[in-house]
Amino acid sequence: AEGRNFYVLQETSVINSYPNLKSSLNTIKYAYYIFEIVDALLPENEVHSDVYSLLLQILQILETHPRKIFIRAFEVKLMSYLGYLAVDPEELMSGNVSGSEFLSEASVIGLTLLQQNGWQEIEELDISEKDAKRIEQFMRFRIERESQKTIKSLDYFD
Repeated sequence: AEGRNFYVLQETSVINSYPNLKSSLNTIKYAYYIFEIVDALLPENEVHSDVYSLLLQILQILETHPRKIFIRAFEVKLMSYLGYLAVDPEELMSGNVSGSEFLSEASVIGLTLLQQNGWQEIEELDISEKDAKRIEQFMRFRIERESQKTIKSLDYFD
């Protein structure tokens, strides 16, 4: 309901409580991070059914397969959906994209696959630890740059 200054939630019902996601500190951190970046990047009072669908997909995936590669894929897909990131390998390798200094040729290929592939293909990807770290640094830079916020939940990651 609409209040004087903000909306008031009057009733809810739980559809899925994601018990496995809540069962470990690691997966709770992943979920908190996901919600924080969605909150930071989405403008208030705008409907984004594609982002909502993506959010439900990642929660379902993390419920059964809590892996960092899915977090990276979520970041890339979210930023792409919102128009903040167009993954063009040639442009990323040219160095003209802000934050591309974090990337190598192999990590650009990994980034492209994370954007283009479905979740099943992403699960089967073999990205080296070094390239995964480069993608993580790039995405962290881009998310904080576009949201103009420091993502605080990152302080709790290893």
